[in-house]
Amino acid sequence: MVRAALSVRVEYLDERGEPQRVDASGWYARILQHEIDHLSAILHRSHAQPNIRFHGNWSRYWKGKPVAGE
Repeated sequence: MVRAALSVRVEYLDERGEPQRVDASGWYARILQHEIDHLSAILHRSHAQPNIRFHGNWSRYWKGKPVAGE
């Protein structure tokens, strides 16, 4: 899980270089933050909270298995 603000205001330039603004909340705010992270070269795993379910599944299904092409 990644912490995210419940609401955001995003200011940007549109395709004509005109300043725009969008106010978002809920899932829309979360999605905007996620995509802006990508634009900043941040992957969600870079700041994700540890998730025991993920780690358990990784160990059970993927640990020690070769990656295609190796």
